[in-house]
Amino acid sequence: MNVTAVIGANFGDEGKGLMTDYFSDKKTVVVRHNGGAQAGHTVVTPDGIRHVFSHFGSGTLAGAATFLGPRFIINPLLWKKELGILKKMGFDPKVFYAGGLVTTPYDMLINEEIERSRGDGRHGSCGVGINETVTRHYSEKFAFPRLRIDSKCNILTRNKIVNTVKNIRDEYCAARIKEIGLSPKASFYSIFNSEALLERYVDNVIEFAEHCIEINTDAQGLRTMGIHLGGEVNNLVFEGAQGLLLDEEHYFFPHVTRSKTGLNNVLDICRQFEIKEADATYVTRAYMTRHGQGPFPSEEKELKYEDKTNVTNEFQGSLRFGSLDVDLTSKAIRNDLILASDRFFEHTGWEPIKVNPSIAITCLDQVGKEICVYDDGERFTLNDVNDLVDIFVDKCNIHDFYTSYGPTRAKISPLCVGK
Repeated sequence: MNVTAVIGANFGDEGKGLMTDYFSDKKTVVVRHNGGAQAGHTVVTPDGIRHVFSHFGSGTLAGAATFLGPRFIINPLLWKKELGILKKMGFDPKVFYAGGLVTTPYDMLINEEIERSRGDGRHGSCGVGINETVTRHYSEKFAFPRLRIDSKCNILTRNKIVNTVKNIRDEYCAARIKEIGLSPKASFYSIFNSEALLERYVDNVIEFAEHCIEINTDAQGLRTMGIHLGGEVNNLVFEGAQGLLLDEEHYFFPHVTRSKTGLNNVLDICRQFEIKEADATYVTRAYMTRHGQGPFPSEEKELKYEDKTNVTNEFQGSLRFGSLDVDLTSKAIRNDLILASDRFFEHTGWEPIKVNPSIAITCLDQVGKEICVYDDGERFTLNDVNDLVDIFVDKCNIHDFYTSYGPTRAKISPLCVGK
């Protein structure tokens, strides 16, 4: 079985969807191991079908199934919405899941209200409730049952689910609003207290439980996924959300996400699946982008490239552009690979998992023959992608690369530099 982790090397929006699609086929399970439906991963097939994935794995158009890992944040509302879109396109993918935190519409509403209240000091939230879901789940003040989706969630237990969600809304979320000093307008509460919203949300929770297949995160769970695919899993592709520079422990805090964006969760799941070796492909555009507020050392206000996915929105503003900061990117990759070293596993007691790293450079068609980079603190222009590859080889000691000159898997080529 081939195992590949697709990891964003920058601030997100690097081309993770493209590379996940490249590694996928009908015997693939795409593992969403971090974050949640805040992802916006674009896939365009060679025959022109286009979709922006958020809750489902980006290998779906290639026939892959999706596994929502134990640290993926499930959002029943957004799952249902995207499933409807995919079905209209002719796709009805198998979805497996293993527990996971569950977002409510009230987490989303509070998240949006908090970001609005920050004014010019916004953190760059995507507005889909990621931070509030994590905060609520781990709150010691929360005295009511946490919402969990499992095979017992069905029409017979509907009243129990309704009561749990009402407790979250009326007790925890109401207290949370007071605790953080929000003063929402009447329009906020007309949505927040809507019984129609609560009923629709509970319907979506039940639909999720009935449509998706719950598994254990162990070797038997991996075999169960294979059985549902008609034999066995040939490929596992771990599709990360966000990028290494937005990891929750990155020094750019608080302008980060509430999840581990690199190998951490990947290695944990591999260990539980009894996998001993995995590839890790770190993805970067030939330039850099950032969506939302926060540090961006190589940003260039005048620099713009066409991007049909990252449209301007209330919570993340406009997509920002800059030259490729090779120093920052290489440092993030090196630090992430330390997780795969013996030093990490000495502290956990786990058996080391061999990681074979590579780097994918996307959007090369957009920059033409001139690639502007920051290297050793200086900005200069490269006239050949091979020069950029050589810099990465020197800084990261990585020799396997992928180059992409377009939006589809047909425009990707592997490249190996002699060791």
